[in-house]
Order: sequence, then C-alpha cells, then structure tokens
Amino acid sequence: MAADEDKNTKYLSTQYVADEFGVARQKVEDWIENGQYPAVKLEKDGDWKISREAFEFMKKKNAQPNSMHERIMATLREAFPDKPDSELEDYELVLDEDGDDWDE
Repeated sequence: MAADEDKNTKYLSTQYVADEFGVARQKVEDWIENGQYPAVKLEKDGDWKISREAFEFMKKKNAQPNSMHERIMATLREAFPDKPDSELEDYELVLDEDGDDWDE
C-alpha cells in the first residue's frame, strides 16, 4: 500500500491529489501556488504536501478547483445514458453565444 493510501498518513503528495481529482500533478501545484489549495513545502526535497484534513474537506465540500469536469460529465451522462464514461471523455463542448448549447 502506498503511503498516500494509508488512512493514517497526515500529508498527501501532489501526485495523489492529482490522481484523485483526475488532473495533472502540475495543475495541483498551480492551485497551491495560486492560493487555491492549502499545502506545505518540505525543506528536505522541496515537494509540496497537502494535509489529509484539507484534502478531505475540499473533496467533501466539492470545492476542489476541477469540479467543472464532474458537472460536464454529469451532463454528458444524462444526455447519452447508453455510452460508457470512456467514450464520453472524448466529447468536446462547444458553447454558442448564449453559452447554452453543446455538440459532440
């Protein structure tokens, strides 16, 4: 079991958080550097670490910066109930001037 998967681990790596939210590690580091996500930087290796408490809070409150992805996926699942998520991930959203229409 990876250290980040251990429920007793106090701090999580940026890679773990990225994997959980389905984004690149660099995106998580950008969130941290922009003040959108609390973290501490370790002196020994310079890596960012996120407290499990902050991670769980952000996840539970759906306040993670990438929640738009989940809203888009929910819309696609509703529009195309017979398609698996693997196919839905390939859709491109195209908004009209009013921002209310989208196409494949």
